[in-house]
Amino acid sequence: MNPYAVPGLIYVIIYLCLMLVVLKFNTKRDTNRVFAVFILTVVMWSISEAMRKLVVPPSIGYETFWYHDYAVLFAKTMSISAGFMLATFYHFSTVFPKRRMKTGIIIAYIPALIYVPIILFLDEFIRDVKPTHEGYGIVYGSLIGPAIALMIIYSILISYNLLKLYTETKSLLQRSQIKTISIGAFLTMLMGIITVSMISSGIGIPFWMPESTFLLPLLIFVSYAVIKYQLLDVEMLIRNSVISFVTAFLMAGLGVSIVWGAAFLFLSVNLGVFAVLTLFVMTVVIFGYNLIKESVTSVVELLFPGLKWRECKLEEAFLVNTSGVVLVHTKTREKTGVIDSDIVGGMLTAIQDFVKDSFRAEDRETLRTLSVGKTKMIIEHSPNTYMAVVFTGYETEELRSDIKSILKKTEKTYGKILKDWDGDKEKVRNIESMVNNLFPAMA
Repeated sequence: MNPYAVPGLIYVIIYLCLMLVVLKFNTKRDTNRVFAVFILTVVMWSISEAMRKLVVPPSIGYETFWYHDYAVLFAKTMSISAGFMLATFYHFSTVFPKRRMKTGIIIAYIPALIYVPIILFLDEFIRDVKPTHEGYGIVYGSLIGPAIALMIIYSILISYNLLKLYTETKSLLQRSQIKTISIGAFLTMLMGIITVSMISSGIGIPFWMPESTFLLPLLIFVSYAVIKYQLLDVEMLIRNSVISFVTAFLMAGLGVSIVWGAAFLFLSVNLGVFAVLTLFVMTVVIFGYNLIKESVTSVVELLFPGLKWRECKLEEAFLVNTSGVVLVHTKTREKTGVIDSDIVGGMLTAIQDFVKDSFRAEDRETLRTLSVGKTKMIIEHSPNTYMAVVFTGYETEELRSDIKSILKKTEKTYGKILKDWDGDKEKVRNIESMVNNLFPAMA
């Protein structure tokens, strides 16, 4: 089996993770759905490329090889995936950033659909896959010329749409998004032309070079636009992005390593058994996603402790008794202005009582979030207290869990006192240090 198939398999898992991120944040917008389909075509390309390498032995001495017909089939599915990649990315360029899907856009897919039976059943598109002195190459037929012309037409139309949108929009954010996407698309198209030229010229692609690499510039720049410019309305934090990328990479590496190790233990395994084994291992790895992500999060917390609060700037925290009396009010040094904490405590309690009475909420249901402009407040409850935290920026995944930890600790230490509290703050004098210790960013 060819070990050079491993990078392609790793790309597949990383691309799938990117697709899940896009769909997680907004599935109602046409741009997100179309881009998710585009990533799916990229996945199909990468799978085909990896499987084709898997059945081609990494020895240039072979004139023929096992599973030759499979290699030709995967070469054909790569070409089909390439056609739909261009069609879906053109489609994306017509609906980005917030334009609605046009009914006539189906025309863009007709050339790709026409080429499916031509590629699969006619030898005049792909005639053979054979080793060369450098690696291996695909022997194309006479129909490759029209396919290249179609690729150029798609590229021109995509460039035109992005350029037109760039000149029409007045939003600096959208211009930054378009510029970033365009750079990635240009580099990918350039690398695609080089790759096709190497494959079709007889030079061949070296075994160590994954063809999927030429798609990386576009996806890297798209990922950068998601993190930096909230592309597709995805609000990814730098810290969360690091965690997601490392988790995806580890999942990919773990899955491929297990499959590859099992394959070497059973050298006689055929392609069908290998495919079933791969599917099983990928399922196991996906179900272990939470465990892997938690481990990665712990490592990131250890290596970059300040990153947690960089995009979630805490300003104030109120620990309030259920009667409305403020037990602790702490704020950052940068926070200016003086506010009566007792008034805030009373108002927050009154608002929550109003919400509960007006909406007939059950005891466990209450107000948990307030937002005014860029300032947000989240609220968490315990039996005898609740905590309200004011911040700007984005709510990190751990913010609520940290607040719950504070409440759990205060209940454990002062629960009996707070249940029948008489208002004497001397009885809970150490409670403020507990809050400050758990919120070092506010200390």
